[in-house]
Amino acid sequence: MQGVIGAGIIIRITLLFATLFIGACGGSGNAPSPSSSSANSASSPAGATYTVGSIIGGLTGSGLVLQNNARDDLSVTTNGLVTFSTELSSGSSYNITIKTQPTNPSQTCSLAGSTAGTITNANIVAVSVTCVTNLFTVGATVTGLVGPRLILQNNGGDDITVNANGVVTFPISIASGAHYAVTVKRQPIANTPASSSIQFCGVANGAGSVGNGPITVTVSCRPAVARFLYVPNKGDNTLSGFIVDAATGALTPVPGSPFHLDFPMKTTSGLLAIQPFGAALYIIHPTMTVGSTTSSGISAFSIDPVTGALTAMPGSPFATGATSSNNTAWLDPSGSFFYVFNSAESKAYIFKADQDTGILTPSSPLASTNVPFGPFFADARGVFDIESSAIPGLATVSVSNNLIDASTGEKIAISSLGTTLTGGPITSSFPTSISLLFDFNASRLYYSHSKFSSVACINVNPITGQLSIAANSPFDIGGITPTQLALHASGKFLYIIDQPGDTVNTFSINQTTGGLSAIGPSLSTVTTGGALTATTERGGYFLFPDNSAIGITRLGPTTPSSAGIYAINQSTGQLTSLPGSPFPVTGNTPETFFYEPSGKYAYLVDSGDNTMTAYSINTVTGARTFVGTYAVGSNPTISAVVVGRQ
Repeated sequence: MQGVIGAGIIIRITLLFATLFIGACGGSGNAPSPSSSSANSASSPAGATYTVGSIIGGLTGSGLVLQNNARDDLSVTTNGLVTFSTELSSGSSYNITIKTQPTNPSQTCSLAGSTAGTITNANIVAVSVTCVTNLFTVGATVTGLVGPRLILQNNGGDDITVNANGVVTFPISIASGAHYAVTVKRQPIANTPASSSIQFCGVANGAGSVGNGPITVTVSCRPAVARFLYVPNKGDNTLSGFIVDAATGALTPVPGSPFHLDFPMKTTSGLLAIQPFGAALYIIHPTMTVGSTTSSGISAFSIDPVTGALTAMPGSPFATGATSSNNTAWLDPSGSFFYVFNSAESKAYIFKADQDTGILTPSSPLASTNVPFGPFFADARGVFDIESSAIPGLATVSVSNNLIDASTGEKIAISSLGTTLTGGPITSSFPTSISLLFDFNASRLYYSHSKFSSVACINVNPITGQLSIAANSPFDIGGITPTQLALHASGKFLYIIDQPGDTVNTFSINQTTGGLSAIGPSLSTVTTGGALTATTERGGYFLFPDNSAIGITRLGPTTPSSAGIYAINQSTGQLTSLPGSPFPVTGNTPETFFYEPSGKYAYLVDSGDNTMTAYSINTVTGARTFVGTYAVGSNPTISAVVVGRQ
């Protein structure tokens, strides 16, 4: 036992000696003090180096490059902890910056934390880099637009209304890398119901993924190209259909033409309506009997886009209330709603129309507070229905605005007011003519009555639909008889056609008040020669698609029938007769003379010899060239229409 204890003592003594010996080896007088020893324990070992890094978050793009001290590039491809390749010793400075931001998708990364400082015996990980994907605008450059209210859409929901050429931007920006798809939701409309102003706009390269900057697509608008022409023949209750040769204006019968109608057509103007973009055709019937029910109604046909053949739509014919020979119809310029105004009931029968196919869905009828002579829609979407009544010889007119739900066509509000025309009554044997014209850009309604030498201007609030009379309205127009109003696409000029006086007159429009001021001389719209045997005196106008000229037709028994083309000065609005204009319209009994959408061709319907005559028109000189004469059915009416197509 003692040996064992002794051995333990010897071991402890040996360890103590070794310890003392080692301490003595530090050098005489050089042993560190306690404080310096403590400091030395916090210092780095000789040659020690430390890493510099950061924590990355939100990175989805590529190409992010960090730098330390303006060198030592670090390409970052993933989220999490990353470190620079060059390690630094304690006491060295570090300064982390972003050299290159990521792309595809484009992102903006930012630094937070101790981005710069001095290394003190430890690795640097106190820097964070947070990346956020950038948003970019999507827009369009629009060219060739004439009519207002072109509606573009991005990704099926972000809408923008375009009223003029130029660059437009959608309200919602899109993240880099996300999809965009710009489409035409609604084609532009005309400031007048003339088919001549129909345009088709198309988007070039409208879909893709947003890259590293704003997106701008191209939207090009052009006049509709004439594809088909239809003539109603009241003598044998048929429709004659023709295919229009876009290169020459010549006509070829549509397969199956003439098309027989099951019910009698209206025998006066306004019996036909065409879906704005050529998908459907509607015919008004003063009376029809389906089963045991007799009513007025409409027949609806789909137009084959290739052949022009007509096919009855599902649900056709549609009843429109009591029998009436004076029903009028209106298809709003956007093609969203079709209205039939039943004069016997003072009701508007409303149909929701599919913009692509023209197929109709009935809505509830809208009762009128006054007897409408004809409707007008104050909004391109068919939201407003403005109707007016006036008794010939009286100066007071009432105008009502029925606010219509854009999705259902149901009435949800009403605004009414009365205004008094001045400058009359005019004593004339000319039939009473009432004109309504809406300036969609300025949201103004112009109203005239052929018995009064003035034009009233009514403002329409585009949000509430409320009506208000413009300051100083009605505007005196110097004794002329307003039978038709035409509006330049810019909204700066109004053309008033005086059929009894055989003139066209130009007025400038005050863009703030809507007031009218006469500019330039009155121009004659009649040529010399013998009068034709047209049964009534009538006329029409055609604004060329680019608004470079206006064509005016004058048909009637008291003066020679004529058609003229007048160039429009785009700065001043003044008109100049093109050489040889107006030129005489020949034939037996001309019913209507009209232009197709591009303005390159014109057609004359003659009910005396049951023909259609085609002319090509030089839109620069106004010269016309005979193309051909084509047979139609018995006693064609004045309601022939041209269907435009892309």
